[in-house]
Amino acid sequence: MPFRSSTRVWFNTWKKNKRMTHQLQVARQTTAVVSLGLLVKFYFTTIVQGGTRFKSGSRPPEDGRSKRAVVPQNFGIASAEGETEDAKHAKLAELRWVRIVQNDLENVPMGLIVAWSSLQNPYNATVHAVAVAVFGISRYVHTWAYAKGKQPHRTIAWLAGVASTLTLAINGVLGVFA
Repeated sequence: MPFRSSTRVWFNTWKKNKRMTHQLQVARQTTAVVSLGLLVKFYFTTIVQGGTRFKSGSRPPEDGRSKRAVVPQNFGIASAEGETEDAKHAKLAELRWVRIVQNDLENVPMGLIVAWSSLQNPYNATVHAVAVAVFGISRYVHTWAYAKGKQPHRTIAWLAGVASTLTLAINGVLGVFA
């Protein structure tokens, strides 16, 4: 009888460890995929931002020789007098994309640092995977909402990203002390 009891305990422990190992693997995979997705998104937004700078004339003067330069390039310091509606629209679009990139630079690095550090000892691997997925999705939605001028969508997406980062941090701290 003691053999059967100890075998059952061993088997149950093995099943629990196997489930935890699978959950941790899903958390690792989710963190890696979201990191890659946010890297690709960052490069995309900086490329779009660069294109808007050509259209608004905000690039350095030497870039005016480029085929992409449709207006004179002067760091965007031209006078506003006599400015066409297209030029004003181009400057507004450029400023919008500058702010998108700035917001990503303020939020994505810290979110990924917290995600990767809390992945080392998550209290709950499933919570980690869900929080990382929410963080990644919220950053994509934030970029879309900012680019399209959608409120309150932009604020909700930003808050979801902040909440998921806090969730990751708390989950990691709880895991370290568990």
